[in-house]
Amino acid sequence: NNLTETLKKGPGTSKRRTGAGALMQQALVISQFAFSLMLLISAGLFVRSFVEIVNADLGIKPAGVVTMNLDLPRDQYASPELQRNLYQQLLERVEALPGVTGVGAINMLPLSGNRRSGKIATEDRPFESGKEQYTQIRVATSGYFAAIGTDLLNGRLIDARDNSQAPPVVLVNETFVRRYFGDADIIGRRIQVIDVPDTRFQVIGVIADAIKDEMVDVNEPGIYLSF
Repeated sequence: NNLTETLKKGPGTSKRRTGAGALMQQALVISQFAFSLMLLISAGLFVRSFVEIVNADLGIKPAGVVTMNLDLPRDQYASPELQRNLYQQLLERVEALPGVTGVGAINMLPLSGNRRSGKIATEDRPFESGKEQYTQIRVATSGYFAAIGTDLLNGRLIDARDNSQAPPVVLVNETFVRRYFGDADIIGRRIQVIDVPDTRFQVIGVIADAIKDEMVDVNEPGIYLSF
Protein backbone atom coordinates (compact mmCIF):
# COMPACT_ATOMS: atom_id res chain seq x y z
CA ASN A 1 0.00 0.00 0.00
CA ASN A 2 0.99 3.66 -0.17
CA LEU A 3 0.70 4.32 3.55
CA THR A 4 4.32 5.33 4.04
CA GLU A 5 4.20 7.68 1.06
CA THR A 6 0.97 9.26 2.33
CA LEU A 7 2.44 9.86 5.76
CA LYS A 8 5.42 11.60 4.18
CA LYS A 9 3.08 14.23 2.76
CA GLY A 10 0.67 14.54 5.66
CA PRO A 11 0.71 17.02 8.54
CA GLY A 12 2.87 16.37 11.56
CA THR A 13 5.81 17.58 13.53
CA SER A 14 9.44 16.53 13.55
CA LYS A 15 12.21 18.14 15.51
CA ARG A 16 14.77 17.56 12.75
CA ARG A 17 12.94 17.12 9.46
CA THR A 18 9.39 17.06 8.19
CA GLY A 19 7.63 15.49 5.22
CA ALA A 20 9.57 13.09 3.03
CA GLY A 21 12.89 13.54 4.78
CA ALA A 22 11.54 12.52 8.18
CA LEU A 23 10.18 9.17 7.11
CA MET A 24 13.00 8.41 4.67
CA GLN A 25 15.57 8.70 7.44
CA GLN A 26 15.01 5.18 8.72
CA ALA A 27 16.85 3.98 11.82
CA LEU A 28 18.34 0.50 11.63
CA VAL A 29 18.44 -1.37 14.92
CA ILE A 30 20.76 -4.35 15.37
CA SER A 31 20.63 -6.49 18.50
CA GLN A 32 24.05 -8.09 18.91
CA PHE A 33 25.51 -9.61 22.06
CA ALA A 34 29.04 -8.30 21.63
CA PHE A 35 28.27 -4.58 21.49
CA SER A 36 28.17 -2.30 24.49
CA LEU A 37 25.56 0.02 25.91
CA MET A 38 27.78 3.02 25.21
CA LEU A 39 27.24 2.63 21.46
CA LEU A 40 23.51 3.19 21.84
CA ILE A 41 24.11 6.16 24.11
CA SER A 42 26.32 7.79 21.48
CA ALA A 43 23.52 7.35 18.93
CA GLY A 44 21.25 9.80 20.68
CA LEU A 45 20.78 9.18 24.39
CA PHE A 46 23.13 11.99 25.39
CA VAL A 47 20.16 13.83 26.95
CA ARG A 48 20.55 11.74 30.09
CA SER A 49 23.48 10.59 32.16
CA PHE A 50 24.67 7.01 31.94
CA VAL A 51 23.37 6.20 35.43
CA GLU A 52 19.92 7.60 34.71
CA ILE A 53 19.63 5.54 31.53
CA VAL A 54 20.58 2.33 33.31
CA ASN A 55 18.07 2.91 36.11
CA ALA A 56 15.19 4.39 34.11
CA ASP A 57 12.31 2.40 32.65
CA LEU A 58 12.70 3.37 29.00
CA GLY A 59 10.43 0.71 27.54
CA ILE A 60 13.45 -0.67 25.68
CA LYS A 61 16.41 -2.90 26.59
CA PRO A 62 19.43 -1.04 25.20
CA ALA A 63 22.18 -3.42 26.37
CA GLY A 64 23.83 -4.99 23.33
CA VAL A 65 21.95 -2.81 20.85
CA VAL A 66 23.66 -0.86 18.06
CA THR A 67 21.86 1.74 15.95
CA MET A 68 22.57 3.61 12.75
CA ASN A 69 20.74 6.14 10.59
CA LEU A 70 20.25 5.58 6.88
CA ASP A 71 19.16 8.43 4.63
CA LEU A 72 18.33 7.26 1.10
CA PRO A 73 19.08 9.40 -1.98
CA ARG A 74 15.67 10.65 -3.11
CA ASP A 75 16.49 10.55 -6.79
CA GLN A 76 17.38 6.84 -6.63
CA TYR A 77 14.66 5.70 -4.21
CA ALA A 78 11.70 7.91 -4.97
CA SER A 79 8.95 5.30 -4.58
CA PRO A 80 7.86 3.47 -1.40
CA GLU A 81 8.34 0.15 -3.18
CA LEU A 82 12.00 0.86 -3.95
CA GLN A 83 12.61 2.00 -0.38
CA ARG A 84 10.86 -1.04 1.07
CA ASN A 85 12.81 -3.45 -1.12
CA LEU A 86 16.14 -1.89 -0.20
CA TYR A 87 15.45 -1.96 3.53
CA GLN A 88 14.26 -5.54 3.35
CA GLN A 89 17.44 -6.63 1.58
CA LEU A 90 19.59 -4.68 4.03
CA LEU A 91 17.85 -6.15 7.07
CA GLU A 92 18.21 -9.68 5.71
CA ARG A 93 21.93 -9.21 5.10
CA VAL A 94 22.55 -7.73 8.55
CA GLU A 95 20.52 -10.47 10.24
CA ALA A 96 22.75 -13.08 8.58
CA LEU A 97 25.91 -11.63 10.18
CA PRO A 98 27.55 -13.73 12.92
CA GLY A 99 26.36 -12.78 16.42
CA VAL A 100 23.30 -10.79 15.32
CA THR A 101 20.21 -12.02 17.15
CA GLY A 102 17.64 -9.54 15.84
CA VAL A 103 17.29 -6.66 13.42
CA GLY A 104 14.64 -4.09 12.60
CA ALA A 105 14.05 -0.54 11.42
CA ILE A 106 11.96 2.41 12.55
CA ASN A 107 11.64 5.97 11.29
CA MET A 108 12.38 7.54 14.71
CA LEU A 109 14.37 5.89 17.48
CA PRO A 110 13.28 6.24 21.12
CA LEU A 111 14.87 9.24 22.88
CA SER A 112 16.38 10.47 19.61
CA GLY A 113 14.74 13.87 19.91
CA ASN A 114 12.72 13.28 16.73
CA ARG A 115 8.96 13.69 16.94
CA ARG A 116 6.02 13.28 14.61
CA SER A 117 2.50 13.69 15.91
CA GLY A 118 -0.86 13.44 14.20
CA LYS A 119 -4.57 13.57 14.91
CA ILE A 120 -6.42 10.32 15.35
CA ALA A 121 -10.04 9.29 15.61
CA THR A 122 -11.59 6.26 17.28
CA GLU A 123 -14.84 4.49 16.50
CA ASP A 124 -16.76 6.46 19.12
CA ARG A 125 -14.75 9.70 18.89
CA PRO A 126 -14.49 10.98 15.28
CA PHE A 127 -12.37 13.88 14.08
CA GLU A 128 -13.88 17.01 15.58
CA SER A 129 -12.54 20.54 15.63
CA GLY A 130 -11.68 21.68 19.14
CA LYS A 131 -11.66 18.13 20.51
CA GLU A 132 -8.61 16.76 18.75
CA GLN A 133 -6.90 13.58 19.90
CA TYR A 134 -3.17 13.50 19.25
CA THR A 135 -0.64 10.69 19.21
CA GLN A 136 2.96 10.16 18.23
CA ILE A 137 3.23 8.16 14.98
CA ARG A 138 5.98 5.71 14.11
CA VAL A 139 6.55 3.38 11.16
CA ALA A 140 8.39 0.15 12.00
CA THR A 141 9.37 -3.20 10.52
CA SER A 142 8.29 -6.48 12.08
CA GLY A 143 11.63 -7.23 13.75
CA TYR A 144 12.10 -3.86 15.40
CA PHE A 145 10.35 -4.55 18.71
CA ALA A 146 12.28 -7.72 19.49
CA ALA A 147 15.57 -6.07 18.47
CA ILE A 148 15.07 -3.00 20.67
CA GLY A 149 13.50 -4.98 23.52
CA THR A 150 10.05 -3.40 23.77
CA ASP A 151 7.64 -5.78 25.50
CA LEU A 152 4.35 -6.94 24.02
CA LEU A 153 1.61 -6.60 26.66
CA ASN A 154 -1.44 -7.83 24.77
CA GLY A 155 -2.29 -9.19 21.32
CA ARG A 156 0.48 -9.70 18.78
CA LEU A 157 3.27 -7.79 17.09
CA ILE A 158 3.52 -6.75 13.44
CA ASP A 159 4.82 -9.66 11.39
CA ALA A 160 5.25 -10.91 7.81
CA ARG A 161 1.51 -11.32 7.28
CA ASP A 162 1.04 -7.53 7.60
CA ASN A 163 2.24 -6.70 4.09
CA SER A 164 0.91 -4.27 1.51
CA GLN A 165 -1.79 -6.74 0.44
CA ALA A 166 -3.18 -7.29 3.93
CA PRO A 167 -5.71 -5.18 5.87
CA PRO A 168 -4.01 -2.24 7.62
CA VAL A 169 -3.04 -2.84 11.23
CA VAL A 170 -1.55 -0.83 14.06
CA LEU A 171 0.19 -1.32 17.40
CA VAL A 172 -0.52 1.09 20.25
CA ASN A 173 1.31 1.77 23.50
CA GLU A 174 0.09 1.69 27.10
CA THR A 175 -0.42 5.44 27.36
CA PHE A 176 -2.51 5.50 24.19
CA VAL A 177 -4.84 2.86 25.65
CA ARG A 178 -5.20 4.60 29.01
CA ARG A 179 -5.83 8.03 27.49
CA TYR A 180 -8.31 7.10 24.79
CA PHE A 181 -9.82 3.76 25.87
CA GLY A 182 -9.41 3.53 29.64
CA ASP A 183 -9.71 -0.06 30.83
CA ALA A 184 -11.46 -1.28 27.69
CA ASP A 185 -10.06 -4.16 25.63
CA ILE A 186 -8.65 -2.42 22.57
CA ILE A 187 -7.64 -5.46 20.50
CA GLY A 188 -9.70 -5.56 17.33
CA ARG A 189 -10.83 -1.95 17.64
CA ARG A 190 -10.23 0.42 14.73
CA ILE A 191 -8.66 3.87 14.63
CA GLN A 192 -8.10 6.48 11.93
CA VAL A 193 -5.13 8.77 11.34
CA ILE A 194 -5.86 12.15 9.82
CA ASP A 195 -3.03 11.71 7.29
CA VAL A 196 -4.93 8.77 5.78
CA PRO A 197 -8.59 9.46 6.71
CA ASP A 198 -10.02 6.82 4.37
CA THR A 199 -8.16 3.99 6.11
CA ARG A 200 -9.18 2.32 9.34
CA PHE A 201 -6.36 0.53 11.14
CA GLN A 202 -7.20 -2.48 13.26
CA VAL A 203 -5.40 -2.63 16.60
CA ILE A 204 -3.56 -5.95 16.85
CA GLY A 205 -1.39 -5.39 19.91
CA VAL A 206 -0.45 -3.23 22.89
CA ILE A 207 3.22 -2.65 23.69
CA ALA A 208 5.10 -1.05 26.56
CA ASP A 209 5.62 2.71 26.56
CA ALA A 210 8.81 3.72 24.76
CA ILE A 211 7.90 7.23 23.53
CA LYS A 212 8.65 10.05 25.95
CA ASP A 213 8.37 13.81 25.88
CA GLU A 214 11.97 14.38 26.93
CA MET A 215 11.32 17.97 27.99
CA VAL A 216 9.01 16.92 30.83
CA ASP A 217 9.92 13.21 31.12
CA VAL A 218 6.43 11.79 30.61
CA ASN A 219 5.19 8.99 28.39
CA GLU A 220 3.20 9.99 25.33
CA PRO A 221 0.49 8.10 23.47
CA GLY A 222 1.95 6.42 20.42
CA ILE A 223 1.01 4.17 17.53
CA TYR A 224 3.19 2.04 15.26
CA LEU A 225 2.25 1.42 11.65
CA SER A 226 3.74 -1.40 9.59
CA PHE A 227 6.49 -0.41 7.13
